[in-house]
Amino acid sequence: MRPDWSNFYGELADNLGRFTPEALFEKIRSLAQGNNFFDYFHFGNAEHWHERGPRLDPFSVMATFNRGQTDEHRARIAELLAREFGVSEQVPACYHGIPFVDPRRSIFDGDAQMWALYHACLTGPQTPEFAEAYDNAKAVRGNALGNLSIALFWARPAQFMAIDRISEPRIHELTGLDAPKDKCGGAEYAQFLAKLKASLKGRTFPQLAYAAWQAAHPGQDC
Repeated sequence: MRPDWSNFYGELADNLGRFTPEALFEKIRSLAQGNNFFDYFHFGNAEHWHERGPRLDPFSVMATFNRGQTDEHRARIAELLAREFGVSEQVPACYHGIPFVDPRRSIFDGDAQMWALYHACLTGPQTPEFAEAYDNAKAVRGNALGNLSIALFWARPAQFMAIDRISEPRIHELTGLDAPKDKCGGAEYAQFLAKLKASLKGRTFPQLAYAAWQAAHPGQDC
């Protein structure tokens, strides 16, 4: 039962919410100076940010170390964020079972919608506010069940399960439940989470994600 990363992710998610969208942008732009980990933001290209404006959401910040890098690189970026945002929890060294988003889409579309989803997820999925925020975020082009559920899992791993390419085909195998399809809305996703949690009989979503990762990578570990 390796998962020991959830406290770090949760504290980082909490701390990011203390900043405005503009402040998060400036924080990451500052970190990008001398760190090529953040080159994909193209901070030096004003045209790149013209439509969106100088704004970032917490999920896009968390994606900086969850976009397909090696564990070593993920840990180095997480350490930078921990210092910048005052995270006291230990930075994870192993990222097995922690899903990542497509590097090409690791800046989430729909700044206002992603902020609304972030605030809604902090109180959990079983509220009308969450269902509405999820539906609004998913309606933004580029967002889908996969990347949204991954982001929610980062922020609140005890309450949300990622439906990604590793966990999705193994949820039925490990729990007997069918994972939702991309067309599902926020209310349906929340209902699935309640059923999934009940089926785990004391296990956690991070433990389920780790079991799915192990099933997909037999014999591998940190």
